[in-house]
Amino acid sequence: MATIVLKDPTVHPTNEIVFSFIGEKKVLWEMLHQKLSDEYKDIAAEWRYYNDGKSWLYRGLKKDKVIFWVGVFQDYFNVTFYLSKKAEELIANSELPVKMKQDFEDTKDQKFRSISIMVSNEADIDNILKLVKIKLKVK
Repeated sequence: MATIVLKDPTVHPTNEIVFSFIGEKKVLWEMLHQKLSDEYKDIAAEWRYYNDGKSWLYRGLKKDKVIFWVGVFQDYFNVTFYLSKKAEELIANSELPVKMKQDFEDTKDQKFRSISIMVSNEADIDNILKLVKIKLKVK
């Protein structure tokens, strides 16, 4: 299992540091940020160090509501959404890939369910934007 690479609490992540780990995925990192900026001007993003996981995570926020979490790994980054039962219908009726919908459905016994995307291509960016839209609709 891969481990998040941003572990030092004294070193605040910068783009330069992130890019040194994700390598060629830099293009996707920049694309995600540009599309989020273009489509969701009210979502702010920030780095935060979490003592429980002993790592830095990047999170997207709308006011005080966390929309998504990003973990940085060697050669890639991962975006995770935590969704409640209220998102079931929106997920089922979305244009997300069937496998993603099925993975979500398979966790129906959990209070908060997650969908994680290991970002590897532009389609992943599109799916992240679909999930942002769903997350913002869920009250």
